[in-house]
Parts: sequence; structure tokens; C-alpha cells
Amino acid sequence: FHAIPAIAMFGFVGCYDTYKPVTFIFFIFLVAFSMLFARAHQRDMQKRATSSGFFEVEGTQNATLDHQFDLLKAGPWRWAAGAEWALGSALIIVVLSVIGAPVIRQGAAPIRGIVPISTPRLPNAPRNPASTAANDSFGVSTGPVNLPNTPVFTVKGDNPPLYLRTGAYANWTGRSWLKNWNRNPMIVTRSGDAVRPLLPEDSRRFRQPGFKPGVLTKDYRNQSIKVRSQVPINEIPQPGNDAIVETSDSFDRDPIGIATMPVAKLYSATITYNEPRELKPTDKTPNEIDSNLQRTLTKSGIPPRIAALAREVTQNATNEFEKARSIQAEVTRRIKYNINTPSSPAGKDAAEHALFDSNEGYCDVFATSVVLMAREVGIPARMAVGYLADTAETNEEGLQVILGSDRHAWAELFFDDVGWVSYDATAGADVVPGGDRRSADSTSTTDWKQFFKIALNVLIGAVVIVGGFLLYQRSKVVRTPALIRTEIEALYVRFTAQLWRSTGKRRLLSETTPEYLARIRPLLGDTFETALATGRSFDGTLFGAISPGDEALQSLAAQVKSLETELKKLPKPARNK
Repeated sequence: FHAIPAIAMFGFVGCYDTYKPVTFIFFIFLVAFSMLFARAHQRDMQKRATSSGFFEVEGTQNATLDHQFDLLKAGPWRWAAGAEWALGSALIIVVLSVIGAPVIRQGAAPIRGIVPISTPRLPNAPRNPASTAANDSFGVSTGPVNLPNTPVFTVKGDNPPLYLRTGAYANWTGRSWLKNWNRNPMIVTRSGDAVRPLLPEDSRRFRQPGFKPGVLTKDYRNQSIKVRSQVPINEIPQPGNDAIVETSDSFDRDPIGIATMPVAKLYSATITYNEPRELKPTDKTPNEIDSNLQRTLTKSGIPPRIAALAREVTQNATNEFEKARSIQAEVTRRIKYNINTPSSPAGKDAAEHALFDSNEGYCDVFATSVVLMAREVGIPARMAVGYLADTAETNEEGLQVILGSDRHAWAELFFDDVGWVSYDATAGADVVPGGDRRSADSTSTTDWKQFFKIALNVLIGAVVIVGGFLLYQRSKVVRTPALIRTEIEALYVRFTAQLWRSTGKRRLLSETTPEYLARIRPLLGDTFETALATGRSFDGTLFGAISPGDEALQSLAAQVKSLETELKKLPKPARNK
């Protein structure tokens, strides 16, 4: 029980950022445990009081167990018999935990990182059912989404990115996206006619946009994050341009450089990447492209209504920067976000249905609409899937927890010397009540969580108030001479009980203390003199002319403790049967 304060403080430091409800769950456990402990202690105190003769005085001989407890609480055994001390201890532990954990965290800040410590993992958590890293196709508007609010990754970095890509798709079928990337791309015209094989400098232009001559490749990748999976998974979240993955585990790369694990597993990886600079109105899409970039310009499969809408909303735009912004704003205006949207009707284009008919959907139809409309006006665009990090899940040290419900899809548009830029039309979109992504976990809703937190706060507050009141009441108990004498009598019972256990001989009611010690002297050996001196101190205190005070009580307690130490060295007696 005494170790619980340390467990509370150090446990909160390690678990709070991964599973925040641990604070309230621990406090509930603590209160419940202290009550259980108090009840067990109460029964033990009743047994001790009975053996001391407390219930042998007139009027208490036939007391029931419940009446005995009332008598203990009304007399000198009140503090030892009641549950107040346990609740008071629990209150102190709660206060130490709440105050101590942040103090320890701040105190450990200068040495953080010196000792490698693994972040908490959840090996038994369910595997993310929506993993798309190894899939060659990605279905759109397939029905209501139900993703769990459980940790999938932790990400550590000085500036953790919002968008973590795990896959990208090129071809639209009207119901799903296909990868269809070319493993050996060539330089082509915008219409797709081959020009020449891809040269190293061409590859760098598309793989490392914005790279400047004279800059080291390692300096081009200006950001770094550390990723640790919390469930077995084959996805490796990668942001920015030209991400390089460093891990002790083997991994695969698709034709456009996105890394994945060959099988679902727990892993940790360091990822360096180039964070694209902020897009400017003067930025343009490239004229000379490779065959993979050409696939992000194809107008195949774009419904006529979407093509017409794209031309309409961009007719007043003076550059591609304005076109991209106008397209995103139009999709945001037209579609309401709702994870409970049913699947699009059979035979209908999912994006067209969301834009013109239902006007509802989740991230995949938002992203698909932006990609198709951007391609219609000549901007290279692709469908990206992965995770949208929630900044609310980032702690003071920059450790970000990525949940299953953070799974997301968005459009990426390519600009020369900038690279792939994220365009997320769900940002700023109206949300249907109960249709946000955090509501996807059917086992937990925002209202239920809020009610749970309020109830726990009320419970903790009640414990603090009741515990404080009981401690205050206990501090008002006056230590009268009668109370001190009763405590000395209980200490004398402890003294004789120790001699009994060590020698196997019990003091008879007809024996005085010296007579009892004389009878058991052969069994005491070298401890006899200590026992005799202690017995004389008791006789002088209990039967002296001066009422004993706290000093006498403390002196006797020290003598009894010293005698107990000596008696432990004696051999165990042969007990009388």
C-alpha cells in the first residue's frame, strides 16, 4: 500500500499521453482499494481489542460485532478502528499523484533521451481493419465508416506533420482508385507521347522538387520524425517529398517511392523528408513530365458534370494557384462531412453522386472530387491516403499519438520546384451532427466520454472533501490522561504477547509482571534483563502516583521495540498443545 504513491506518479508520466483515462481509472481503483483495506483493518482491530480485554469491562461482554465496532469508534481505539485513516491516505496519494507527476516530468526534462525507453505499446489491440498500404485499389463511398479510437502509431519530431501518407493512387474507375504506377517511367508530353528515357537529372526533378545545385542530398530533406507502430501493421506513414525510411526491419517500395512493410508487424523507424515550401501564386505545374506524372493528368473517367463544374469554378482564375484554391473551396461548399453516409448507388460515379445528389460523404469523396476537377483543368493530381494527425493528441515533448480514427484521404497536386501539395477539402466543411471522424468508434461517443469525465471529477472531488473533513475531525481529538493510559495498557498487552510468542508461556491472570518474568526466565536467556527492566517501567508507569504523559508512552514504546528485536534472536519455543 505504501508503494502506491510512487506507482501513481511514475505510472502517470509513462501512460498519460498514450491513454489519458488512466488517471481517472487509477483514482477509482485507489478509492475502492482503500475502502477494502479499511474494512479488513477494522476487523483486525476488533480482534486485537478483544484479545486485549477491551470488551471485558462491564456492559460490553455480550456486545455483537456491529456493537463492538461502535464501541471502538467511541473510545480510544477510534483512530485505529475506523476507515478515516485509509481515506486520508488515499487523499494524500491523489494529491501527490496530481502534483508529483508534472514535477517529475519537468525535472527529468534535462536528461530526457539519455536513457532509451520504449513508449507504451498495445500489442493486444485490434489490427487496423482499413489498412491500405499493400492494396492496389481503394474503394470510395463504400458505406458508413467505423474506425476505432485506439492508438496505431506514435510520432516524435520537433515539428510533427499533419498529413502522413501511406499510399497514393492514379487511375479512377468511378467507384475506386487503382495504383497503376509505371516502375520504369519515361519523359513524355502532356498528351502521353514518349519523348526519351528518364535521365538521372529528370528523376531528381520529379522525386526531389525544389532541389538546388550545390546542396547536399541529406540537407535537402530538412525534417525528421520517429515513428513507432502500436499495433501490427504494414503501413509506414510518410510525409513530404522523397521520404527516406531507416529501420532495422526490411521493407518494400512501390514505383513512386512509398515504403511499406511486407507483412503486418510492430516496428520503429526514423523518416527524413523534405517539407514543401508554402505555395505561391507564381508557382506553376511542369510542362515536361514523366509518364507517372502524366497519369495524374488523365481525364479518363471524369463524369461530364464534374468536368463542367471544374471549368465553371476556375473560369475567372488567372493562374493554377487560383484554380486549385477555387476547386477546393467549391468541393468544401457542396459536400457535408458525414462518416455515416451510405454507399453510393450502384452504377453511379461516387464523386458525382456526392457533388450533385446526396451532398454528403466522408474524406474519400472530398479528395476524389478535388483530384478529378484539378485534372480537368490541367493540374497533376493524385489520390493520397493515410492519416491526418490531431494536434490535440500531442504532448509537451512533441510525442503525437495517431489513432485508428485519424485515417484519412486527401488530394495531392504537383507544382514545379515545390512537389506534392496537400489539398484537403474537408477542412472547413460543414459536419452532419454525429458524423465527425471521432464518432466513428461505436464503443465511445463524445457525449458519453464527457459524462464519464464529469462523473469521475465529481467522485474525486467528493473523496477530497470527505477525506479532508475526516482528517480535520481527527485532528480535534484531545489526548487526555485516560486516553494515554489506555494506549499504555494496549502497549503492555503487546509486551506480554511478545514474551508469550517467544517462550510459549502465557502470563496467568494471577501473576504479577515480576512473577511471570521469573517463571519464564530460563527461556529468555540474555534477554531477561531487558525484559525485566521493561516490566518494571510498565509497573512504575501504570501504578505510579503521577499520571503518565506522552513522554512516558514514547519511552515504553521504544523499550518494547528494543525487546522485540532481542526476542527475535531466540530459538522458536516448543508450543504447549
